[in-house]
Amino acid sequence: MPLRPVAHLHQHLSRARAIGLARRELVYTRGSSSFSGAHEYIFKHHVLQEITYETVLKEKRKIYHGQVAAWLVAQSGERAEEHAALIAEHYEKA
Repeated sequence: MPLRPVAHLHQHLSRARAIGLARRELVYTRGSSSFSGAHEYIFKHHVLQEITYETVLKEKRKIYHGQVAAWLVAQSGERAEEHAALIAEHYEKA
C-alpha cells in the first residue's frame, strides 16, 4: 500500500513535532514539495496514519481540514486547479 501524505503541518510548533516524529522514524520527510518553501511528511505505515487520524476528536478534525483546505488554496495560487481534488476533499471533511 502506498504511503499517503501527512497533512501539511503548520507553524513552528507543528514543524518541531514533525521533526520529532521523523527522528523516531514514524514519519519521513518527502524529498520535494508541491508548494514552494513547504515541508511535507509521509507516515511510515498507513495503519499508523489511520490510528493517528482516529485519535483526533471529530470536531478538531473538521477544524483541521478547514485549515488545511484554506492553506492549500492560499499556497496554490494560479495552480489551484492542479490541487482541486485535494482541496475539495478537505473542504468536504471540514
